[in-house]
Amino acid sequence: MAVATGPARESAISVQHVEARAGAYADSVTLMQVTARAQAVDGVQAALVAMATDLNLGLLAGLGLAGPPGTGRNDMLVAIVADDTGSLAAALAAVDAALSARPADRAGGADGTGGPAGQPPRPGSTRSPRPSTRSTRAAT
Repeated sequence: MAVATGPARESAISVQHVEARAGAYADSVTLMQVTARAQAVDGVQAALVAMATDLNLGLLAGLGLAGPPGTGRNDMLVAIVADDTGSLAAALAAVDAALSARPADRAGGADGTGGPAGQPPRPGSTRSPRPSTRSTRAAT
């Protein structure tokens, strides 16, 4: 299998596409759901939508693919292996639609933390969680 890092490449077996979306972020549950949507597209042999952590780069390698040069852990990987360019385009459209349809609390933290509501900010985030508004009263 040929490895594509950028525009899709077509071989006798498949079309492959790998991209790193710099600075894009979604939580792991959302990314697993997005991956499942891409895999459900007719003609898709394999899909991986994940943050570019060492573990996920290993999963990408397991598909016979490599991330683009300079990919870092704060980048989102989108990798699709499909039967043809039409299936690839449909899978990429499914990925984009799923990511753009995320609720506000998953897209950037409705609670202002940079992550899903109640979660700490993602690595590399400059936002800090809101201070607690609870007060304690000492017993006298």
